[in-house]
Amino acid sequence: MCGRYTQTADPAELQTFFDADQVEIEKLKANYNITPTSDVYVVDELSGRRQLRVVKWGLIPAWQKDPNNAKPLINARSESVAEKPSFRDAFQTARAIVPATGWYEWKTLGLDDGDRTKQPFYLSAVDSTPLAFAGILSAIKTENGWLRTMAILTVDACEELSNVHDRMPVILAEADWQKWLSPKSSVESLKQLFHPTEPGQMQIYPVSQTVNSNRASGAELISKIEL
Repeated sequence: MCGRYTQTADPAELQTFFDADQVEIEKLKANYNITPTSDVYVVDELSGRRQLRVVKWGLIPAWQKDPNNAKPLINARSESVAEKPSFRDAFQTARAIVPATGWYEWKTLGLDDGDRTKQPFYLSAVDSTPLAFAGILSAIKTENGWLRTMAILTVDACEELSNVHDRMPVILAEADWQKWLSPKSSVESLKQLFHPTEPGQMQIYPVSQTVNSNRASGAELISKIEL
């Protein structure tokens, strides 16, 4: 799964990288420890043009009658996203790209000697380019305006991650961005995008347990440590 990720580019950089229209948007701070319910950027084509918008991480299905008391759903398994009631409408009608610079996973160490310490690891592209997570969106009209939320799709772990965790975000290649965002894409063609990254594309290394704190958000969180 993906429970924490990083995103450090500003809106102008993201609009250029993802070839989105230049529109005024709230500028979020660079965050090296994005936690569920945080405001985050997504890229979609729901308005008929590709654009950047801000939503909350943790999808609340549009049919939820009491969104204030609903549990946000941060991840959706790609294997069942087209069938699960909580996700299928969003998958069919409101897909998005979630920009990221990397993400964290945890591995339980010392199983043989009873030590249950969970060691965080950081993953990013070997060439340091932004990552395009596959996401789905929901929108609910509330008395305070629209509540827009998202979940990140997951798939089996890539080779580099497999000995740390068994799942990872679905990462879309640039050639597949348009297919993922287009309302005309078929379910079967979209399912072809659900696969781990190819070997050699990702780098992974251990980082400080400081990232375990929801309050930590600085660049030091992705500094490599020695185990």
